[in-house]
Amino acid sequence: HSLCELARPGRGDARLSIQNLIPADFLAPRFVAAHSVLLFSATLSPGEYYRDLLGLPEETLFRSLPGPFSADQLQVHFAPHISTRKLDRQGSLGPIAQLIARQ
Repeated sequence: HSLCELARPGRGDARLSIQNLIPADFLAPRFVAAHSVLLFSATLSPGEYYRDLLGLPEETLFRSLPGPFSADQLQVHFAPHISTRKLDRQGSLGPIAQLIARQ
């Protein structure tokens, strides 16, 4: 359940990358060996999907808790003058930090 990719970005250059798409086979033995495991995230939903993807035991328990914030506390800001492209990230760090500091 891994993806192997060979990229040749330039003359004579080559990059081989392996991306683990489904880590269950690698993680399951570690979960079995552990006395207990606690995973938490705001994005691990639906639980059954992530249980299977991560290789957690079938009897895994899930607990979903409400968020601590109300909907009226949500603010969405759009900053089209700041690039978040990977190639621009180093130059974007300062402007993003300044934008957050002004809030």
